[in-house]
Amino acid sequence: MASDVAEIIRAGKEIGLFLNVSKCELIAHEHFQVDDALLQSFHRVELEDATFLDTLLFPGAALNMAWKWMTNVRT
Repeated sequence: MASDVAEIIRAGKEIGLFLNVSKCELIAHEHFQVDDALLQSFHRVELEDATFLDTLLFPGAALNMAWKWMTNVRT
């Protein structure tokens, strides 16, 4: 994965684009070990908390939070 990110950075620079690392997230299990310094700088998100454009990716805390919000909105 680190080599893929490095390639994206390299290719982006060729056309004047730069990766905003402060907005990058690494979605992984809490026990997943990251050895790459760049990937370690990404904000870490647990699988169960992962969303994309406010859409839940996996069941877990994010799903529970969205469900609680939806039931409160309807009542």
